[in-house]
Amino acid sequence: MPCHISSKAPSIYNPQLNNQTLGPLKSAVFRLLGREVLDCTRLGRGFFNVVYGLKMADGEQLVARITYNFKTDEKSYQWIQDRLTREILVLKLLKHLDHTLPVPQIYVWDFDPSNSVDAPFSVMERLYGEDQWSAWPKLTSEEKIKFVQSLADASARIFKVSMPSIGSLEKLTNENHPIVGPFIRMPSDPRTGGPYATIDEYLAAELQPWTASGQSEYEFSVPELFERLHVLAHRLVPRDAPPMLRPVLFHTDLDVRNVMVNDGIVSGIIDWEVCPNFTLLLITDPS
Repeated sequence: MPCHISSKAPSIYNPQLNNQTLGPLKSAVFRLLGREVLDCTRLGRGFFNVVYGLKMADGEQLVARITYNFKTDEKSYQWIQDRLTREILVLKLLKHLDHTLPVPQIYVWDFDPSNSVDAPFSVMERLYGEDQWSAWPKLTSEEKIKFVQSLADASARIFKVSMPSIGSLEKLTNENHPIVGPFIRMPSDPRTGGPYATIDEYLAAELQPWTASGQSEYEFSVPELFERLHVLAHRLVPRDAPPMLRPVLFHTDLDVRNVMVNDGIVSGIIDWEVCPNFTLLLITDPS
């Protein structure tokens, strides 16, 4: 499952470059954790992040994730920091509500791209196993059934986390109660995106023709089309099924690279950078 990486990504940790140096990372980990890193081994990478295994002097194995692919303008910097900060909050909330969920605990982080590492990074618990993409072909039919059941169980437990509204987790109170803010949008997206108290508010905002109205290139009125879609969506909402309208956490990138497998079951779900709150109705795939 190839992932194209641009050699123009600014960080020295870009996997396409050969001038990576891990000295600053080791020093930063020691400064933040007070623990010495003996060795770093690259474990993998995605479009935005590269992951290293850290062998600590006390024998423990940790993971460092470095964001290498980001734009250097102020708005993009803020977008990266918002995404990574929301992930910290989501994982903290999940661990607080169900400490047995197969998600990593993040110990320390520094999301300022101008830090001593010259890139946003975090250090977290290491979850053992291999990604689903690599593991799946080697599983027997019985093991595949066992794995799918464990993934369904983990997903159901995550869906039990009720949120107060539709949007993205913005902060936690001292009692770890979630406070919801707007969705994390791409820097180029002009929409504000919530939070929304109800599914009707969300649908009205999403179906509102925020693109320029006026002369249409089509043979119909775009605003009129959106108005009809709004009426239709309102009628399709199952008012007699309140559980389907409950906002819950949703991992939007439950890709085979982000699900780890060990002994035929899910051993880890990673990359929670984009985890909005949607209702079960919006999450469910009718197909």
